[in-house]
Amino acid sequence: TNVVVEDKLPAGVTYVSSSFVSNPNSIQVNQEVSGSTLKYSIPEMPANAVITIYVKVKANQLNGSSASTIVNRVKVESEENDINPDDNTAEDVNSVKPFFIPNVITPNNDGKNDSFVIQGLGRFVSNEIVILNRYGDHVFERKNYDNNWNADGLVPGTYFFVLRATDSQGQVQEFKGWIQVIKD
Repeated sequence: TNVVVEDKLPAGVTYVSSSFVSNPNSIQVNQEVSGSTLKYSIPEMPANAVITIYVKVKANQLNGSSASTIVNRVKVESEENDINPDDNTAEDVNSVKPFFIPNVITPNNDGKNDSFVIQGLGRFVSNEIVILNRYGDHVFERKNYDNNWNADGLVPGTYFFVLRATDSQGQVQEFKGWIQVIKD
């Protein structure tokens, strides 16, 4: 009785939403969100019952170009004596990878910015990119772009892109911007 699940979200993420599924379905779960602390109160939980809590968070913008590791810890308590309190905490470790779209490429084969490389593109299950010149002509189109466009055969100048990327939940995100191509 009086089961409390507390999740203090780690720095680096922002709470979006949460939901839960219980078996049996009649279990009452009350949620309280206070800043980055999520608290789920369950007045009564029968033996062998299962409650799965899903928490959706958004990773905050990373500073720099390296991945960040976040550790989320959750603890559960109840009114009754617990014969094994060591299993009342759980930990989940995740790596947050940066997503960065550059706006300059210099395809001169010096090994630096030679192609249009979108960092973190692998976080999406699929993508589609269209690159246009200043007149709106398609100069490059690719499904499942693999960071290899280097403006081959094109003049220096400003190009525009539309990137549509699909995440693992099937949601499509669209990114638009420009790329300055500088050639010697």
